[in-house]
Amino acid sequence: MEEAFTRYVDGESLPAIARSMGMSKSSISLYLHEIESRTGLRVLPEPKRKKEKRDQRGAVSTRPEGGARRVSVRDFHSFRVTWITLALSAGVPLELVQRVTGHKPTQVVLKHYFKPGRDAFKKAIEDAMPGFRARETTALKPAEELAALAGKLAAGTATKEEKARLRKLAAKV
Repeated sequence: MEEAFTRYVDGESLPAIARSMGMSKSSISLYLHEIESRTGLRVLPEPKRKKEKRDQRGAVSTRPEGGARRVSVRDFHSFRVTWITLALSAGVPLELVQRVTGHKPTQVVLKHYFKPGRDAFKKAIEDAMPGFRARETTALKPAEELAALAGKLAAGTATKEEKARLRKLAAKV
């Protein structure tokens, strides 16, 4: 510990001391920290503090001129995600979206910015296979469908759409 301290005070760097003593930098650092704690004197420089980010979402930050402002919860990239998702969902060609955003790799746009929701998936399936869901519910006669939906409701497995359909069918009876 004494040798590490002497070399450090003489201006040798931590990596150089560690190499010459056959130890790791962290061991030399621990020695020097131990000397600091025992003597109460600072040997190592003050640790560099990370600068706080000024524009954290929802945080109040100060401007250089002294005024405070509230930072928006929505930032540029959240609008970018929304725009790309809406554009691609509306049928705007991927090549055009890439030109607007400046992203050449298709994977970047699709992986990081295209975030379709459940409704978009449902609409895409219904557009690709028209009447798919309609065949599913009209295959049964109204009385059979009512009985099947009531069974699902009793079992606790009925979806929101099925509950609405059950109410609609029950109102007709």
